[in-house]
Amino acid sequence: MPWKKKDASVEQPTIPDTVTEQPAAPAEPLPQPADETPAPKKRRGRPPKVQAPAEPTVEAETASEPDIDPHHTEAAARRGRYRFAAWVGLTVILLAVFGFISLMVLGVNLVKNAFDNSELMEELHVRAYPIIYHQPDEFDSPDEADQALLLRAACFSVVKKEEVRQLREAGEGYVEKYKTDEYARYIVSATEVTAAYKELFGEDATPTLQTIGSDNQKYAQFEYDKENNCMYLPGSYATATSAYETVADGLRLRGDVAYLRIGYVLKTKLEIDDLGRQIDPTADRAEFFQTFVFERTADEQWILTAVQPAEKKK
Repeated sequence: MPWKKKDASVEQPTIPDTVTEQPAAPAEPLPQPADETPAPKKRRGRPPKVQAPAEPTVEAETASEPDIDPHHTEAAARRGRYRFAAWVGLTVILLAVFGFISLMVLGVNLVKNAFDNSELMEELHVRAYPIIYHQPDEFDSPDEADQALLLRAACFSVVKKEEVRQLREAGEGYVEKYKTDEYARYIVSATEVTAAYKELFGEDATPTLQTIGSDNQKYAQFEYDKENNCMYLPGSYATATSAYETVADGLRLRGDVAYLRIGYVLKTKLEIDDLGRQIDPTADRAEFFQTFVFERTADEQWILTAVQPAEKKK
């Protein structure tokens, strides 16, 4: 069937005369949820370039002061550097105190030693013992003294030294130093007796060699043999004739002159300890005292020059 075009009738809208139609109000957009982001609008045209994600930039570290550690402060550093300073200071103080005390003690000892004559007092007591033993009368010089007594003192010095030597060398191959005669007296050369005399009273003193004692008691006689230039000295009398023990009771020094005070104690008044030993004499038990005067020579030797009067016990 052949196709034919039909004219369609078009209905025209009727427009009212009095009322003009108002344009429709635009539709209000729908509220969007608060937590949703609006969808991006689509763009026409070429798709956007996809860029590679940018590398994270390293922000320059800004210099900032570190937290302060109380153990690394400047004061702590000084303490660490000198951590032994307190101990060193204490040690120095203690050493200073010790040194001061030592100097004080040394000074006291020096002063004490300057006035302590005990050693010299004992030396002079031993040196003068041969004459002290015989309780001499006072004299102002050896030339004015009893010559027989001074000679006896020199002989006693020789005998006493031999007695001490025998005691020290007993049991050790002791050899007799002196020959003896029929009375058991030592035969000693006159030269040795003179040397002992000068040792006691000085080089300027010369003994008067002579026989002392009775011919009736040869064993106790100090016999001078001029022909043989010797003396016969009894070796047993020394410990049996004196009734006293002596004790040094003080020493005074006046330059090169020394004054030795000697006390005489009766042997019968000496005390005995619990073991039967004799106790050394003390000055408070002395019966009387004598002062022996010494002079120091150029060669630092002490010689006896005088004996002052006896002093009775008070």
